[in-house]
Amino acid sequence: MTWANSTKGLPARRFAPGVVLGFALLLSACASKGPEQATLASWWQCEDLSLFQVRQQGEHLWLQLPDSEHWHALSPARAASGSRYTHPDGLLFWSQGSRARIETPEQSWMQCQRLSQGDPTSLEHPQIVGADASPEAIVLSASGDQPRWRLTVRQSGEGEITLEFGTRRIGFDQIEMTHQDLIRSDYQARTKDGEPLRYQVENRICIDPGSGVAYQHRVTLHFQGQVLQGCGEGY
Repeated sequence: MTWANSTKGLPARRFAPGVVLGFALLLSACASKGPEQATLASWWQCEDLSLFQVRQQGEHLWLQLPDSEHWHALSPARAASGSRYTHPDGLLFWSQGSRARIETPEQSWMQCQRLSQGDPTSLEHPQIVGADASPEAIVLSASGDQPRWRLTVRQSGEGEITLEFGTRRIGFDQIEMTHQDLIRSDYQARTKDGEPLRYQVENRICIDPGSGVAYQHRVTLHFQGQVLQGCGEGY
C-alpha cells in the first residue's frame, strides 16, 4: 500500500473577508513603517553646531542628518549604558539622558546635546545656538565664586579671565584641546605674558549656588596655582 500527499477531493480553505482585510492592512502597515508614524521627535545639536533630528516610536528610531531630507532607519543594539541604535551602512546613534554621540562612516560627533523634544507634529525647528561665526562671538562663558571669577572664550580662539570683581582682566590665546570624551573636554592656553592656564568643561548640569539657575556645564579653571570651580554655558 502506498500513501500519496494530495488534497484532491478536499474542499478549498476559505477565509472570512474580515480576516483577509485585516491581514492585508497588517502587511501594509509593516511595509509603510517610517518616521511619519513616530510618536516622539527630538532635535540635537553637536559640537560643530550641526543639527540632527531624531524620531521614535517604541523601539523604532529614524535619524535625519544635517542638511538632508532623507531618514535613516536604525535598529536597537546592545549597549553597556544608555540607548544605542545602528545601521548596516555604518551609522550609529547613542544617547543617555540629554547627551548623545552620532557616527557616520565619514564623521563622528562626540558631544551632542538635546535641544528640544516633543510631538513630531508640533515640535518646531530650533534656533541654532552659536550661529554667529564672527571672531568676537562668545563660545563659552563661565563664572564662579570664592573668589569671584569669570572666563570668556571667543570664536577667534582668544579669551579673557576676570578676577577680583572685574579689577583684573587677563587675556589669553593659543587655546588647544588636550582631551575630549562624552563627558569632559580639557583645554590649555597661555596668557599674553606666556603664563600657562588650563580649563575643563563637563557636560553636567551645574546649579549656581547663589541664584539657583541651572547651566549646561560644570567648568573648572586652573590658574596661578588656584583651582576655581563654577558654572558655564557653551554657544
